[in-house]
Amino acid sequence: MNAPPITVATLGLPQVAESLVKSLLNVLDGRTSANWRHVEGFDADVVLCAPDSPFGALARRKEREHGRPLCIAVAAPGEAVREWTRVLHQPLRMHQFLDVLETLSSEIQSGQSGAAPKPPVESAAHHAHEAAPRNTLVAELRGLYQAVDTTERSYLIKAGGVSMAIDLPQGRCHVKSGFTTDTFERLMAVRGEVDVQPLPPGNQRDQLVGEPWIWLETLLWRLGLLGRAETDLGSDPDASTFGLRCWPDFGKIPSNPVHIKLTALLSKRELGIEAAAAMLNVASHDVRAFLRACACCGLLKVTALQRVVVAVPPQRKTGFGVFDFLRSALGMKA
Repeated sequence: MNAPPITVATLGLPQVAESLVKSLLNVLDGRTSANWRHVEGFDADVVLCAPDSPFGALARRKEREHGRPLCIAVAAPGEAVREWTRVLHQPLRMHQFLDVLETLSSEIQSGQSGAAPKPPVESAAHHAHEAAPRNTLVAELRGLYQAVDTTERSYLIKAGGVSMAIDLPQGRCHVKSGFTTDTFERLMAVRGEVDVQPLPPGNQRDQLVGEPWIWLETLLWRLGLLGRAETDLGSDPDASTFGLRCWPDFGKIPSNPVHIKLTALLSKRELGIEAAAAMLNVASHDVRAFLRACACCGLLKVTALQRVVVAVPPQRKTGFGVFDFLRSALGMKA
């Protein structure tokens, strides 16, 4: 039996933002773990509000008193959101919107909406690298990718002799020498920790103008295809099933017919690697590469299957060999 849809309302938002929310819900229909439906009024499960709107203040009071609706501030660039614990930053982007919906659906379906609130998205993004230890290249890039659209900061990553400037407001990765085959070979050879430093404030965006760039999402996708995210397939990929939270943005990401077919297949159901390969008549290593790329971009759902171990009792001997004959003749027990 299908779960009832989770309802979403928009209160006090500009017409453009409200229309965009409705469009994103339509685009994501059938591509998320829960069903979402736009409604009017305060009786919705989730309410998206303008931070300074009186409707927002009323919705937050209802949440404090009754646990519903769950309130999200939809903030314009530079707008104060200090008192809000859930924030979406304009311009709204699909991956940011999807992350919030998936988090809220987990809270609603598990009954954990009354748990302690999380810190604002902006605060977490601004201090992510000051608070967290350095990690591997893909992990650092993924952490920055999750902060796209939530901060005005930019970062410099040095790894494998390559210096990359990450322009988070634009979601771009700049390299002066360009993204050549040699660049990707160097990045593929990186092991262990990488150096990540925030660029100094000021005209950092101006310094990047004219430099060759690619989308940060594209960089993660290509590193995934080349095999830098194997651990993101879980501890036992061959005993797991995989699905997609939403379609990859093939307007930014290079793709081929196999990727399109796998996307269509895994958006509707979860399958194991071999099962997906058999259904589409493709090589299993192509499926693994696709799944790694999706994992790098935060699009992959992994469900570990429990292996069933059957204990086989030791079998008794049924034969009667030479040694058995000698033991019997000498009156010896087996």
